Amino acid sequence: MKIRLFFFASLVYLLIIAALVYNLNLGNYTFAISTFELNLPISLWVILPALFLMILALAHMSFYGFLKHLQYKNLIKDSKNYENFIIDIFLKKMSKVKFKTQEFQNIAKDTQALCFKEKIQNPKIDEIIDIFEHLEKKEFVELKKYKLDSNNEIFILNEKNRFQNDSNYAFSFIKNKDTLANELEIFAYKMVLENAPYSQIKTLKAQKNQDDILLLLDRFEKENLELNHVEIEVLLSMNTLDDKSYLHCAKILCKKIKPQVLIALFKKLKDSYSQALRAYLYTLAEFGMYDELLNELGNDQNEHKDFRLLLFLREHNKKIELEKLIQ
Repeated sequence: MKIRLFFFASLVYLLIIAALVYNLNLGNYTFAISTFELNLPISLWVILPALFLMILALAHMSFYGFLKHLQYKNLIKDSKNYENFIIDIFLKKMSKVKFKTQEFQNIAKDTQALCFKEKIQNPKIDEIIDIFEHLEKKEFVELKKYKLDSNNEIFILNEKNRFQNDSNYAFSFIKNKDTLANELEIFAYKMVLENAPYSQIKTLKAQKNQDDILLLLDRFEKENLELNHVEIEVLLSMNTLDDKSYLHCAKILCKKIKPQVLIALFKKLKDSYSQALRAYLYTLAEFGMYDELLNELGNDQNEHKDFRLLLFLREHNKKIELEKLIQ
């Protein structure tokens, strides 16, 4: 359309010039070279150079228009091929798709680099790949310049890495939270329970559940957390555990606390929480307090049969693995 417009405008221009010159009646002019002579009206001599330039301009525009047409066709073909290329990339295949245009060759190169995390000597792309590598290694990366939203997947993963590597940061993130409202807060809370000292853990406002208490006692068993007797009592009293959890706590604490202290603790707990009774019975059995155990069992033969079996086997001098017998 632009070539047609140019041709029409040029033709009108030439006709106007020709008409003006023709009206001047300038006569003819003879162009001679050796024996060759060309006699034409001066109006034509004025028009011919402009006509020649118009033809050259039209040829130039047509040539580059044809090149653009070919490029456009190649772009259309490459856009269709790019769909197949993406499918190969998602399937982790080394794609055999070839692109004709430089634009799609560059796009394919960048896409492949991001998907396979291969550096391509492009500083911006290579920096992103470095970030991915650090994140996979559970390392924290400074991402402020990218202005990621708080719900961005990369932002969340990076924050989790920081929580894992810095329990103080995780603690500062949730220390004033009464409830844990999102994925990051829950993860930060978990990292504090797994890694922070109890001096920080006990100041958290979020209510500890049964699993949290068991996690802390497991850390105490592995000597990864320091707890005194009072702190243990507070932990076991702050949230009513079920009987299996109390029993699990008793099995852990039997290896860590003096018998008289532990027996007194679970006696106090079972007086307040009926679910702690089996844990109390276990401590009596573990420390050989069989008379107290028998007295606590009472006369109902249908209750606590495993503990009654324990006493029966002991009377017959049978070896017993208490921890396996009492579940």
